[in-house]
Amino acid sequence: MKRIFNVFVALDIFLFALVTLGGSKRNETASSAAWSLELDGRWQGRLLRPIIDWMFSPFESDHSRKSWENEQLQGARNDVFYSVVLDSNGNAEETGARS
Repeated sequence: MKRIFNVFVALDIFLFALVTLGGSKRNETASSAAWSLELDGRWQGRLLRPIIDWMFSPFESDHSRKSWENEQLQGARNDVFYSVVLDSNGNAEETGARS
């Protein structure tokens, strides 16, 4: 079931990126974007957020808000971009910096 959910989330991110012609944030779903737009007072958020929440109401209350919060937490976890290199002895060594 988790894999099916992941496929649907990936599809949502992909389709939203297409609709916005690449103007979406990295890993942003339509649900979280609607919540963010409503927070910013934009008409698109005020129109779309209630529709999206209504569509997901049989499964989850406040879907857009929870989606936005989840993406904020994921972003905080992914703040470190690093690579792993092997030293001369073949041991893994992590390099990188916080963004």
